[in-house]
Amino acid sequence: MDEGKAVMKSISEAAREVVPESDRYSRLLYMADLLRGGIILDALRSLGIAKGSSGLDAGCGIGTITLFAVKELAREGHATGIDISPGMVSCARAIAERCALSERADFSPGDIKKLPFDDACFDWVISVDCALYPSDPSPVETVLELARVLKPGGILAVLGWSYQQLLPGHAGLEARLNTVSSLVTHGGGPDSSFMRSLSWLSRAGLEECRGRTFIGEAQAPLGPETVEALHEFFDMLWGEAKGRVSEGDWSEYERLCSRESSDYILGLPGYYAFFAYTMFSARKPLWQ
Repeated sequence: MDEGKAVMKSISEAAREVVPESDRYSRLLYMADLLRGGIILDALRSLGIAKGSSGLDAGCGIGTITLFAVKELAREGHATGIDISPGMVSCARAIAERCALSERADFSPGDIKKLPFDDACFDWVISVDCALYPSDPSPVETVLELARVLKPGGILAVLGWSYQQLLPGHAGLEARLNTVSSLVTHGGGPDSSFMRSLSWLSRAGLEECRGRTFIGEAQAPLGPETVEALHEFFDMLWGEAKGRVSEGDWSEYERLCSRESSDYILGLPGYYAFFAYTMFSARKPLWQ
């Protein structure tokens, strides 16, 4: 395991100890890191965040990505995380304290559409599964607000889950389930899809606009935590599909994804799945 992945693992372990079992959404974010942590690590590394820099994690959730960025990428720098949920912020602060990073990362409640910061105060701004995702009724305005707090030449990067194949051998079923999933279909229509983010970055006056997709994998034999994380993703993606897909499709989904089923898909000795995170990044012009 390389140093970066070891850092992510230690932060995730701290989250497991801190996040209460009763807080289902915070637990989901912790479980998500077990699958997505490695590819988000790779994505953020590709930005070339400078040692000693300062940045903002907009919509930080429980703060694990914020802590990874300041520990592994900015290193001697500082990171600030904001989230609309005070409960998430409390978790993030507790995880930072357990990781001995409280002096280099701070967290506070805040709205990413109305940031409580002065202009041009951060070297970088990141947002994972939050800004522009899964859809935003005013995406250019959101980009302008995130860019407002960037220093000239600073980097903005937004990341979001963009694709998956979690039911190997059942692509048709998975496609039909996806048609009713708001996280996959982005209900505002094509023009509000997260995958249109490059145009919004450009329209906001940013430069060096780029999209890049990073692939994560899960394959047998699956450890118990990976199994739990995959179940959380099944529920997050398709848990509300009952009644919105045909009875036959729902019955097939339950047959494949029930632990008690003889056809339990995560019990396949050759199980393999992949999923993708797409990152859109840009730079604030030096003249702004």
